Amino acid sequence: LKVDVEHFRQFDNFHLLYVDATPDVRYQRYITRNENPGDGEMTREEFDFRDNQEPEREIESLRDVADFVLHNNTNSPEDLDRQVDEFMRRVTKTV
Repeated sequence: LKVDVEHFRQFDNFHLLYVDATPDVRYQRYITRNENPGDGEMTREEFDFRDNQEPEREIESLRDVADFVLHNNTNSPEDLDRQVDEFMRRVTKTV
């Protein structure tokens, strides 16, 4: 994935936004969404095991090369909007 990011960095208007949330928040959201059969019954241990597999670790490694990290740990749409607005202000300043 980092190789892909480096490829896209050659474009002037490329900006990588990484959306982050703590494992606790991600787990609660995952079981609450219950998108697939059995998701709502997944134990924390099962979630942590899945969360530590290679694809997830690769995605997490993108945080280090992101232009902006959005912290999505609250259920506040206003907080999320504020962070997105800040990201957009920074991006539009560089264009």
